[in-house]
Amino acid sequence: FSRPRFSLLKTSLPDNVMVLTYAVLNEENTFLLRLAHQYGRDEGEAHSDPAYVNLQDLYPEHDIASVTEKTLSANQDRADWEKRRLRWNNVMLEDPARGEGIAEGGLVVMLKPLEIRTFEVSVTV
Repeated sequence: FSRPRFSLLKTSLPDNVMVLTYAVLNEENTFLLRLAHQYGRDEGEAHSDPAYVNLQDLYPEHDIASVTEKTLSANQDRADWEKRRLRWNNVMLEDPARGEGIAEGGLVVMLKPLEIRTFEVSVTV
């Protein structure tokens, strides 16, 4: 038997990425999107590499108006949290997993091994 398949995706996600949360927020044109890299470092040659996801591919019928990275719990903007977080001994350590990984006007995001990232995405109707 064959089943008709329906997908909202324009293209498939990378094999090492899954959508954890895809929910409509209070406003009907704003979504909470949480993406996760499923593999750890050195778990496999291809699967342990950073993965790139074009957010526009998740909303093929709409144009994305804005993308804001949130904290994992989605209760505050990631950029605001980074400014206020406690830094031990006033030393700012460079974390290559953060501060980079969003390109093409904020539509292509990079996920490193075992990384989970949360976004608030607003679309135009």
